Amino acid sequence: MRFTLIAALKDIKRRLADPVALLWWMGVPIVIGGLMSLIGGDNGPAPKARLLLVDLDQTFVSGLVARAGSQGQLAEFLEIHPVAAGEGQRGIDAGDASALLVIPKGFQDGVLREQPTVLTLVTNPSQRILPAILEEGLRMTIEAAFYGQRLFG
Repeated sequence: MRFTLIAALKDIKRRLADPVALLWWMGVPIVIGGLMSLIGGDNGPAPKARLLLVDLDQTFVSGLVARAGSQGQLAEFLEIHPVAAGEGQRGIDAGDASALLVIPKGFQDGVLREQPTVLTLVTNPSQRILPAILEEGLRMTIEAAFYGQRLFG
């Protein structure tokens, strides 16, 4: 305990010996934080990604995909709209959504039997950030399904 006290006193004396450096050390983060709060302001609500979902399989497992995006904190960021295939493509072409996800027929059988299954994700070319976030989220979901298969066989 005594060693810790001596070391702390030595550090305090060294800091107090150069008050300008101490002010810079304490002042720079405060100034930067203040400037960031002035610049940040209130930007309004966070943007929401709009995902059009075409579920050609209509099974329990394909329904899990839609339900996964409408729960918890993800629901604050993501709006999932089930649509027909033609309507989904028209929505993407018109720029009304961030992405279109097509779940093919036979998706549940492919997942449960560990057979190759292709999910089609069409992103809106006029948007960059929201479609990229959706794509990364889909990759994480695919990885979770892979490891779920390994765990539960």
